[in-house]
Amino acid sequence: MCNDLKKQLSEVNSKLDFCLINQEKLSKFLIPGEKVIKRPTGFPSLPVQSDQELHALETFLKNDANLSAAAMYLGRFINKSNYDGSVKKLLKSVICNDVANKYSFSGAKRKKNLSL
Repeated sequence: MCNDLKKQLSEVNSKLDFCLINQEKLSKFLIPGEKVIKRPTGFPSLPVQSDQELHALETFLKNDANLSAAAMYLGRFINKSNYDGSVKKLLKSVICNDVANKYSFSGAKRKKNLSL
């Protein structure tokens, strides 16, 4: 069942990538001078669903160019009039609750350390 679910998720990701490519083409046609923010190449699927996926995201972000591109891409979640809501929305889109519950910033309460 898990493998079937992963296969279906992979298919959905492929379809989403196709939609994003078409959206980018439309945006360039409708607003030619507007800068398009697109998903960085090689960016792991979000939200992170496992420790392995979190490690893959960390590895991806160690590259400065990837970090910068990811910051631009994820910046679309930021609403300058509501930072609290923006952070919650951003975190929900980056890491699922099951994985997030295993970590704390400093590793308190027998959880894994999330800080650098």
